Amino acid sequence: MKITFLLHNAYAIGGTVRSTLNLAGALAARHEVEVVSVLRTADHPPLGVSGKVRLVPLVDERPDAESYDGGHELMSRPSALAPPTEVLAHRYTALTDERLRAFLDTTDADVLIATRPALVVLLAQHGPRHAVRIGQEHLSYDNHVPGVREAQNAAIGRLDAFVTVSERDAADHRRHLPGLRTRITNIANAAPRPKGERSDLRAPLVVTAGRLFPVKRYDLLIEAFAKVVAERPEWRLRIYGKGPERATLRATIDTLGLNDHVFLMGPHATLETEWAKASVAVVSSEWESFGMTILEAMHAGVPVVATDCPHGPGEIITDGTDGLLVPPSDPNALATGLLRLIDDPDLRRGIGTAAHTTVRRYAPRAIAAEYERLIAELQEARTPAAVKLRRWLRRTMGALLPRTAQNTGAARTPGAVGTPGTAGTPGAVGTPGAVGTQGAAGTPGAAGTPGAAGTPGAAGTPGAAGTPGTARTPGTAGAARTGPAETTTESAGPKAAGAADAAAAGAAAAAAQATEPAGATAAGATTSDVKPRPLRPKAGCRVDAHGSVRISVAASGASGTSGASDASDDGLALVLRRRHGDDEVRVPLERESPGDAKSPWAATLSHAAPALAEGRWDLHVERAGDGARRRLRAGLVEQRGLLTAAVPDEAPVAWWIPYATKDGYLTLRTFHRTAHAEVTALPVGDGSIAVEGVLHGAALGEGAALVGVARGEDVADFEAPATSTEGGRGFHAHLTSLPDPVGPDKVIWDLFLRPAPDADPIRLGRLFDDIVDRKDTDKYPAVAMTTPSGASPRARVFFTVTNDLAVALS
Repeated sequence: MKITFLLHNAYAIGGTVRSTLNLAGALAARHEVEVVSVLRTADHPPLGVSGKVRLVPLVDERPDAESYDGGHELMSRPSALAPPTEVLAHRYTALTDERLRAFLDTTDADVLIATRPALVVLLAQHGPRHAVRIGQEHLSYDNHVPGVREAQNAAIGRLDAFVTVSERDAADHRRHLPGLRTRITNIANAAPRPKGERSDLRAPLVVTAGRLFPVKRYDLLIEAFAKVVAERPEWRLRIYGKGPERATLRATIDTLGLNDHVFLMGPHATLETEWAKASVAVVSSEWESFGMTILEAMHAGVPVVATDCPHGPGEIITDGTDGLLVPPSDPNALATGLLRLIDDPDLRRGIGTAAHTTVRRYAPRAIAAEYERLIAELQEARTPAAVKLRRWLRRTMGALLPRTAQNTGAARTPGAVGTPGTAGTPGAVGTPGAVGTQGAAGTPGAAGTPGAAGTPGAAGTPGAAGTPGTARTPGTAGAARTGPAETTTESAGPKAAGAADAAAAGAAAAAAQATEPAGATAAGATTSDVKPRPLRPKAGCRVDAHGSVRISVAASGASGTSGASDASDDGLALVLRRRHGDDEVRVPLERESPGDAKSPWAATLSHAAPALAEGRWDLHVERAGDGARRRLRAGLVEQRGLLTAAVPDEAPVAWWIPYATKDGYLTLRTFHRTAHAEVTALPVGDGSIAVEGVLHGAALGEGAALVGVARGEDVADFEAPATSTEGGRGFHAHLTSLPDPVGPDKVIWDLFLRPAPDADPIRLGRLFDDIVDRKDTDKYPAVAMTTPSGASPRARVFFTVTNDLAVALS
């Protein structure tokens, strides 16, 4: 069965994209599946697509691509199909209309599934009649603007089924759309089990994720977290996602002085690694159509505090058992729920364990099976009564006939969805007989199941060859598809007739193989003639509690030569090359399971060895057999261990952060310093900037000071006294004034801690966790500062590209 999804943009990150790709991958285990992406905005889908799923983009919006459609004349004309008030209506044009209609006019799909209102409307109007047509609701009935709701409601009546992700929303649709013949039901989203590690619930971190839209009520969550910080100042909140509310949320963080506690992390393609860092997850929405983030957190064993809003959270979470539900739009209730889990580690672990059990209900295989049942029922409902009667008679009469009478080449009644009929038993091998005619083609079943092969001839003659079954016409549900891409009908007779020849050929091949000289390969080549397989290495990595990085390179794509059974054990090395220099470090890779050709190649990088200078090190794999070297693609990059790893106290100070680059390669960000002043807090306000931190690799003495050195200069322009805290390792400094700027340009001072009057300054920065680049996540508001001239310019502290601290005056 061929199933096609219509998706707005498979090359973006979002809940609908994630759930569609999850379901498509699960259905592809038993069916032919394709995802038609209206738009293409990137080279590769950031969320990944199963290798069994075909991805078909229609309109290319990549400016640098040869197939770029931005200059097409139809791109400047609005869509005539998308509801004008649809939130993404501006992305639909006359060109998307044309491409979508052309696709629907020619598709041979058995099932078409539309995933957003504009596509539901289009499917209802232009979807082929031979296909089962299903619309999906990834929001809810009450959360569409009126124009969109009316357009979609009118389209639903022309579909075979309409599927919501919660029962409450399905009930809402049925209540508002009485009398429709369209089947309105609910099937939850699928949540695949992540490949990475679960959370150990140790880090003082709360995580949430979603688009930064008003409905998510992240403003309320930030307000609630201010109450949490007042009681548990060591805890932090990370908000993953992007959207139009970012600036508003940043202003709220600044106003509440939560810059050291609440962080806007931006979008993240592999959220499973981020849930594993959390000890508590939170959902603050005023409504949720389902709650994919709840399931993702549950998979990581993280307890969830969620508002009991319409519709999803209450259908997923059993309050007090596998999560906590709190009233929506109530920051006090949300803060109370968070503190309940923060203050009780045993409760945290118990709910996290129960949540990990609950989420198994949403396994992709189970959700795919629900869709298969729905599709089979819809196809059966389309089948004419006369066809059903003929099937019933065939089944009844077939059951009454002797087994030998049933295997005479007549069509076999097909089985359930996707189950092929069984072939007849061939006769014994003997003298070939005459070619006969094949039994009639099997009547297709509800899901297009082929009929059985004709029974071969009697013993002593091969099975009779036959005339191929005819392809079905496109208008009949469950019939065979025809077209240039695929032919599903097949002649069974020649297969039976060739059985003896195939057996003889196999015996000859076995005999030939037994007499081949050692080292020979297919086509008579020797191993010395065999070309090495292309080197396409990909690796995952994990940081442990000591900050060491374990690299695990997949066996496939990394080693071996085609045709040689032992070539997969060619030596491999991990080569680290420092950017902007010629430094290279080579580390041997060894099999995790020696002697197992499918075992990954691995190496552990510890701070003790190899010694890596500060910078960014790109990882490569080099193969000894042919000297091939390729840059290492990133698999799952698991950084959880960095949040609780022991911080170095003695010199030199080393800290390594593995990460995936924007183009998908594995890189190691290394910090290596004789001493380091780690900034832990930056209270800003009331005309001053305070700097708090801990000194590593050196001791704080009398006369310590915070000093500012103008960018590009060597001499300090200002200093402020630094006092010791935390038994002498901590420090605190207060900036209340800055020098007058020279000229109209912005002035930047890099900030250092001088431990004693005669000591060398030590760079101030923030290194010790999993954040590679802090300039986008750790942000602080500008504050008016006094200068010697009496002016009040505005100053802002910020972290540089090297995660060091600086202050800018404008």
